[in-house]
Amino acid sequence: MKRARLLVNGRRPLAKKLALRLRGMAVNRGYDMDVVHTELESGRPNTEELGRRAALDGVELLLAAGGDGTVSDAAAGLERARFERAAAAIAEAPVRSLAELERVEDLDRRLELLRRFLDAEARLPEPPGSPALGILPLGSANVLAANLGLSRNIEKAFWELLTPGRHRLERLKTGIALSNARDPVSGAFLVRFFLIAAGAGGAVEELMADFNRPQNRGRGLWGYLASAWRVLARHEPREVEVLLSPARGGAPIAIGPRPVDFVLFNLRPRLICGKVFMPRAANPHLHAVFAWARGRASRTHDLLRLLQRLGLGRVVRRDGLTDYHEVERAEIRFAGAGVPFQYDGEIQSLAADAGPLRIVFLPLPGRLPTIRSVESRSFLRYLLTMANPFREEFHPATRSRPTLRKIVLPFFRKRSGGE
Repeated sequence: MKRARLLVNGRRPLAKKLALRLRGMAVNRGYDMDVVHTELESGRPNTEELGRRAALDGVELLLAAGGDGTVSDAAAGLERARFERAAAAIAEAPVRSLAELERVEDLDRRLELLRRFLDAEARLPEPPGSPALGILPLGSANVLAANLGLSRNIEKAFWELLTPGRHRLERLKTGIALSNARDPVSGAFLVRFFLIAAGAGGAVEELMADFNRPQNRGRGLWGYLASAWRVLARHEPREVEVLLSPARGGAPIAIGPRPVDFVLFNLRPRLICGKVFMPRAANPHLHAVFAWARGRASRTHDLLRLLQRLGLGRVVRRDGLTDYHEVERAEIRFAGAGVPFQYDGEIQSLAADAGPLRIVFLPLPGRLPTIRSVESRSFLRYLLTMANPFREEFHPATRSRPTLRKIVLPFFRKRSGGE
């Protein structure tokens, strides 16, 4: 039997009952699946260490049941295990583990060691193996699941992941962020993998705090938009300097210092609960979006224009908003302490020991084996989904139509295994 492991966010309601139900389904599909629940260690879930342990234990399929943060931590654990396996295969590896890299104080030295390691890994005759990552969306936004075409219904998504012909294996690009600031929990210098987007700026922290209020939980896209409207209208910007290296060559781009609400580097074409489609992000590199601070009325207008233009797949080139695609390296510099750093919906406050805060973002294409749905969705269906605030994902195998009952009833009941 194939070995599988299910990582369940232990803080989610009905997590234990759901895990038992899914384990029975996995056995019927020919999988030997064990279940592990995440726990808090030093105020942070131990999902990353559980993902690393699963890879080193020889698990073939790792299923992460939770929100985008849980999935991101599980993927970071797989990347750490891959790093260790590659280091063991390289004759003279610059570093032997990410923990060793995190102890290097000088950021430029750390970047050089990482570059040398990735070059040596690329020369290996066979890349280090890694379990396939499967996603069971249990969060509020579930952006990565939307990018992979997975159903938000847990049992249906599980059925797609385990049924031959209903999925395919794809190697996703990941991103890595390095900083001269220390991780607030571990105390090591920041080296962080991300799957969807990462960035910094005070508006990011305020936005997540506003959205995570009890009255906003579960509202999905509309909750995010309402929070963005409130936050960007009152947020006090900070000075930031941005340095970009285009992927197709050319001179580096230097921007600022300028006041900014947020800086975001994304890897996936779908953002904001998977509803806003950004086709320019569908490439092996980073896609950068900046919101330059202006007057209160201008910022509200900029927010609306940003959503409109990104939804239409157009490039944003205005005084308040800027968009760059195909970036192979990006660096942002903030003056002062307490800069909110965001990765895949999680927030950390960073402060450099000395000098300005520096955060460097790099794309790592084609690294993470991930299972995605093979179901194609038409553009008309996408538009109908966008316009329906009470939507739920319908099972692709049954070709069920979005009747009034299927649209209205989910508003009055919790989704299977959902929030």
